[in-house]
Amino acid sequence: NNTAGITLAAAAPAGALGDGSGFYRSGEGITGIYNTIIFGNGLLTNDCSFTNPASNVSGLNNMGDATCSFIPGWTTDDPELGPLQYNGGQNGILTHALFASSPAIGAADTTVCGDFPVNGVDERDVLRLLDLACDIGAFEFETLTYVGLVSFTASAQGQTVTLAWKTAVEVNTAGFNLYRAASPSGPWVQVNALLIGAQGPQGGSYSTQDAPGVGVWYYKLEDVDTDGTGTLHGPVAVTIGSGTTANYRIYLPVVSR
Repeated sequence: NNTAGITLAAAAPAGALGDGSGFYRSGEGITGIYNTIIFGNGLLTNDCSFTNPASNVSGLNNMGDATCSFIPGWTTDDPELGPLQYNGGQNGILTHALFASSPAIGAADTTVCGDFPVNGVDERDVLRLLDLACDIGAFEFETLTYVGLVSFTASAQGQTVTLAWKTAVEVNTAGFNLYRAASPSGPWVQVNALLIGAQGPQGGSYSTQDAPGVGVWYYKLEDVDTDGTGTLHGPVAVTIGSGTTANYRIYLPVVSR
């Protein structure tokens, strides 16, 4: 059997009794392991175990627990994995994301990433970076963060502006900021004193209010990643006047990085 582009992490319960909780090899034939992470499978057991000659195992560009070092192409670096969770993608699968400092990033063999059974995608069906250097394991880091923004609106009722937005997906999003200006070209002033916290990978609905005074006002929404990177959306415009009620709505596509 051959495996490639797999992450096996915390796959066995802590304190599992048998060795090989991440990988166990027994029997005849050759097993090939490529571009694979095996790490942290049970606190009291070896991640990897085999009962026949280690020469029956072939491999390239693998990483994880030291008990797996009989696998060729193995390094014992900590792969720096995030928790098992939904990290985006079209199939809803749960994955361990790679942290930005993970040594697994860009360390895989691009030929293996492009061939069967990986077929140029990670476990989320996200394209591997075959023209540069793909990542070891089931997750391709370059698509680590994104927000699916469904709508961003500004509505006026009397002297109060209600700002509302809705997201369909939030992957590694820390939260949101809102900015106001009297001109679409700025200068922009932050409306919220503190970051408005994200609601999680499933997305959510948000609303807050502002009282800028009479005039035409422009607002931008910023989504902020967990690494501090911000992406701006908008602007939307709203008019405040005595006895005036106005609504403006803008729909935006999914923003990915």
